[in-house]
Amino acid sequence: MKNTFLIIPFLALGMVSCSDGMGGIPLITVDSIQINGESIGRNILYPIPMNATVRVFTTLEAYDGTLSSFNTEVNYGENEVSGYQKDVVSDDLTNLKEGVLRFKDGVVKTNVAVETIAPSTKDTLKLRFYLNTDDKGTKEELVFKIVSKSHREI
Repeated sequence: MKNTFLIIPFLALGMVSCSDGMGGIPLITVDSIQINGESIGRNILYPIPMNATVRVFTTLEAYDGTLSSFNTEVNYGENEVSGYQKDVVSDDLTNLKEGVLRFKDGVVKTNVAVETIAPSTKDTLKLRFYLNTDDKGTKEELVFKIVSKSHREI
């Protein structure tokens, strides 16, 4: 049986988690995804090979108030914030290796990249993003199907 693959975003990939018409909940937009340095856009379904480096580029926006914090977690292994705008991030309580950013006062929009390694012992990789303003929050979850071969070998 051929290897199959699937990238299933819990919420539509690159779509609005919630819009400002829904009470000003902050927004996480997936701008693009890279697998082993190769861009796969944001809507194209590609397999994620075992041990591949997965990098997700996002835009974070607050609609009421300002951004407070951004956290990431992965179901297996580790992840880290690998790209961000240094002038908007506070040194207090920020831990890039654990996927945690705290923003300076007044930040309403920024870009963040998160990087992780696809596991070699599991069949899915779940990458979760949490974004908070002073009084509201939102979550985005991406679920990647892990395969034993790269998309070029299928």
